[in-house]
Amino acid sequence: GKVIGVIEVMNKLEGEDFDSQDEYLLTTIAQQAALLLENARLYGELQRRVDFANAELREAYRQLESEKAKVETLIDQMGSPVVATDAENRVVLLNNAAEQTLGVKAPEAVGKPVFAVIPVPEVIALFAADLEENGGRLVEEIELRDGRAAVYRASIALVRDAAGNVMGKSLVMIDVTELRELDRMKTDLISFVAHELRKAPDY
Repeated sequence: GKVIGVIEVMNKLEGEDFDSQDEYLLTTIAQQAALLLENARLYGELQRRVDFANAELREAYRQLESEKAKVETLIDQMGSPVVATDAENRVVLLNNAAEQTLGVKAPEAVGKPVFAVIPVPEVIALFAADLEENGGRLVEEIELRDGRAAVYRASIALVRDAAGNVMGKSLVMIDVTELRELDRMKTDLISFVAHELRKAPDY
C-alpha cells in the first residue's frame, strides 16, 4: 500500500478529455510498473544481502584456512607420528614423523583408505578395531622394526563433531623405547641385587 512512484499523463493527441477507459489503462500500467519496481528493489536488496553473506563467508573461510594451517604446522612439528582419517577411514592427515616412521609419503596417502596405504599391520589393526566398544578410545603398545626395534604407545580415538557424530579417527604414537629399556634395566638390577643378597652369608 505504499506509494513508490507517480505516473503523470496530459494532453491527449486529439485534445479529448481522459475517460474511464484511459483511467483503467493507466491503472493497469501503474500496477505493472509497481510490480517491476518492487521486484527490482527486492532483487537489489537480495543482491546486497548475498554480497554481504559472500563477504562474511570469504572471511570465515580465510580464518578457517589460517587456523587449519596453524594446526597442520603444529602437528607437522610434533616429534610423535600422527595419522588422522575421516569417517570412511580415508587418510586426511599424516605428519612428518608418521611419514618417517611408517614409510609412506603424505601426498601419496591423503584421500586414500588407510588400510591400502599404511604398510604396517600393527597400525592397520588399530584402525580396524571397534573403538565404540572401548569407549571411543584404545591405547596399546606396539613394536615396530625399521632398522631398530622401537616401542610405541599408540593411542587411537574417535573424532566427533559438536553433535556427537563420528567424523573420523586420530592416532598418536609416542616412542617409549627408552622408557621400556630403563624398565628392563631396573628389573635386571633388582634381580641382580636380590640374587647377590641371597648369596651373601648371614652375619
